[in-house]
Amino acid sequence: MYYVIESPKVINVPISDIGHVKFIKANKDNLFMCAITSNDIMIWYCNSNLLIAFHQRADNSISIHGENHSVEWNGDSTKIAVMKPKIKSIKTSKGYIIYYKIIYENEFVITDSSSAQNACLKLDQKI
Repeated sequence: MYYVIESPKVINVPISDIGHVKFIKANKDNLFMCAITSNDIMIWYCNSNLLIAFHQRADNSISIHGENHSVEWNGDSTKIAVMKPKIKSIKTSKGYIIYYKIIYENEFVITDSSSAQNACLKLDQKI
């Protein structure tokens, strides 16, 4: 049985292209939430709906590795894996997994909404 404990919230998503959010996944503590579009990765604080990290994949990476499909957190919330399922084709497969390391910093200062992209958490792409 499902009990509603809170009303739904609407948040503004800084999508760089014409598209929509494909997948949303919270970490195991429900402290952070990761939302992805076909080429963007966003990490939010769940309680305050504050965008704390934003990463846009390069066009070259999209063409070589494919678009974002889903995301998974590791157990201690220090890494995420962005995945594209295998495409069964005669010629090629784009079933890559791209790992991102999340770096936590102690200081957190945001002066305006445009600086939210350079906030406390940084995504370090590892391919």
